[in-house]
Amino acid sequence: MNKITAFIIFAWIVAVITAAYPTFVHSYPLLCGPRQQVLDSLERSFDEKIAERGIDEGLLVVITVNSDGKWSLLLTPKGRLESFCVPLTGTGWTQDTNSSKGVTHNGSVLSMVYTTDGNWNMLYLDKTNGKIEEITTGYAWERVIDFNKLDNIFASNFDDKPEISFNKLIACVFT
Repeated sequence: MNKITAFIIFAWIVAVITAAYPTFVHSYPLLCGPRQQVLDSLERSFDEKIAERGIDEGLLVVITVNSDGKWSLLLTPKGRLESFCVPLTGTGWTQDTNSSKGVTHNGSVLSMVYTTDGNWNMLYLDKTNGKIEEITTGYAWERVIDFNKLDNIFASNFDDKPEISFNKLIACVFT
């Protein structure tokens, strides 16, 4: 996939999210910045850590979550691994077997459904019209933090654990 195609896919996902979440978009500006700065800012400001992640046609899709269930959706286009955009945030992130979901600021629901081989779908239940829309699909979905199996997950420094290191994922997938 070339850079133009990757950018078009990234722009399309942002456009779909923008159209699907008009209340959010009008209330909050789209936050984009250097990848590590965005991650550091979410951790410093909201105590959010990378909980889940996957790949969609050249985009890295990441969900960060804190111990209270506050979450953020992060996207980065292929070829621009140094950047993240945060098109959506919310509360009440929960994890079930092969799915996770959270409530957006307008009361709609973002859901990630995945299979054991890592294929995944991002779904949006629109509160205003009751419709479920498939936003995008991808592969290599990984639950980095399983809230159902850990007692005090947010007391640890996960970047020190090589098996869940975000930088190692980037190096393995995109090199």
